[in-house]
Amino acid sequence: MRLSINKGLLFFTPGLFLPVKQFVNEKLHTAYTLWISFVIGLILIYCKWWAWDGALFWGPRFFLVACIPASFALATRLHRPSSSLLANVLTLIVLAWSLWVSIDGAIYDLGDLYQFCTTNNYQNGRLCQYDPHYSPLDRAVTVHSPLSHDNKVFIAYSLFVFIWLAFPLLIAIIWQLRDVCITVLRRQYMFVLAGKRRRWRQSVFHLGQSVSRDFGECSKNKKWL
Repeated sequence: MRLSINKGLLFFTPGLFLPVKQFVNEKLHTAYTLWISFVIGLILIYCKWWAWDGALFWGPRFFLVACIPASFALATRLHRPSSSLLANVLTLIVLAWSLWVSIDGAIYDLGDLYQFCTTNNYQNGRLCQYDPHYSPLDRAVTVHSPLSHDNKVFIAYSLFVFIWLAFPLLIAIIWQLRDVCITVLRRQYMFVLAGKRRRWRQSVFHLGQSVSRDFGECSKNKKWL
């Protein structure tokens, strides 16, 4: 129900799993907690039912309300990029995957899975529930369908919205990558400099030992002038 790529919440509403507490005030976080609690209640209700997947339907049919907290979490993290590079990269990945989910649902839907899943009175039901090859999200990639003009316009518009939403986050990621690169180069420079200093000290030490040894030999042979 949560992890199945064919119907799971993780794949159809990935924003649902993004933490938002540090990005919103207490009032909004309370509302978000209520939404999440409602979704958890739905999971507990439907998890033991044999028809939890909603039968022949694109995505998790009984969990459409999960789109609300998922969209909210994604919007808050886009509005206020994190100080953590990994957190921002995760947000960007979730946004990109959500883009694909929206395009797949609006254009491809179930496609040829309608016929496959209903063959012989839903004999292939288990495959349509759990086999990634028969997931609506993967089927559009493996089985290429021709795109109409309206489909192309929708994809172009979706990409424009994605770039518009992701632009502030991308800028934050670029600056954070710059800081990481500077920190790594600085540490590497300090490491190289420390190595050079260590080698210089060793050279001075060995030179001092050599001079002391030569001085001692000269003293013994009475050749010191």
